[in-house]
Amino acid sequence: MYNVKTLPPPSLLKSILGFVISGVLLWLTIRKSGLEIENVKLQTYQVVYFVIALITFVLATWIQSIRAKLLWISRNGKVIKVNTYSSLVLGNFYNCILPGNLGEGVRALHFSKKNNVPFQYSLASIITEKWIDALIFVPIVGLLLSLKPITESYIIDALLLTTLMIVLLFIVFVTFQLNIKIEKTVWRIVLKFGVIGKYLFKLYKKVVEQLRNLMKSGLIFPYIVLCACFFIGNIIQFLFLLKAAGIDAPIGGLYTSFLIAICIMIIVIVPSAPSNIGVLHYGIYLTLILASHQLGFSPQKGDLQSFALFSILLHLSYLLPEITLGLLYMIKERKTLFELL
Repeated sequence: MYNVKTLPPPSLLKSILGFVISGVLLWLTIRKSGLEIENVKLQTYQVVYFVIALITFVLATWIQSIRAKLLWISRNGKVIKVNTYSSLVLGNFYNCILPGNLGEGVRALHFSKKNNVPFQYSLASIITEKWIDALIFVPIVGLLLSLKPITESYIIDALLLTTLMIVLLFIVFVTFQLNIKIEKTVWRIVLKFGVIGKYLFKLYKKVVEQLRNLMKSGLIFPYIVLCACFFIGNIIQFLFLLKAAGIDAPIGGLYTSFLIAICIMIIVIVPSAPSNIGVLHYGIYLTLILASHQLGFSPQKGDLQSFALFSILLHLSYLLPEITLGLLYMIKERKTLFELL
């Protein structure tokens, strides 16, 4: 029999699984598309489009950092001045080099240390961001499905399943806020898990506090506006990348960019190697095939190669600025950062 003590920890198993999935999916993307990497040559106008996409991504990241600041304005009646951009950049950087989105943990740690706030508040603010993003995801998917007839696809199934899960969680969340007895009953069960249960409870209370503060301070509307700006920035980025990959309209248009912007929200959830390599490529490749079918086209060999090229350019449009800015801020924030690591 196996000795339990000799088995790899769950985090290691998850990382190994992520690398395996990423490797297989990257191989599938290149094999199925027939793309030959060594023969890929971008013309000058394609390089220009790619550079514009990079700039758009950097601007969208800046908007995301401004949005994050709103969670720290007028909490408990006090204005708290915080720096969110450096922590966000460093978190993105470590997501590029660490598996399992561990960069979010680095972001929370750095933010806590740099702004002298409790770590639980820092982590709770990230969870609050993700929760609001999830709630906004639901109507966006509804809008997407209203634009075109629903095509049978694993991607559509994934979107519907994710939407259903978010709706169910929202119902639970609202029930907790409206019925304190139910909330206390559930959390009494969770608290029986000891330290982990207590930590989850404290995180939950801090998330609720930040959400209520956002509502009471009247900042929920500006926050949603910034969410919309960030989302539109992603769509614009994808439009330029479609042009850089040589994908012309109607496939290389607004509908496809909108679809990609939605699908990428769930692609990044899949366990993968650092920077979502492989998972991102294959997921976006399948999304472009779905977009073609939605628009009434059957992609040919040349189209599939362009789809694979787009997935590579998309990955690079994230990777290059995140690595470059991450290295700059790692040097700038080395005293704070390496005290944590």
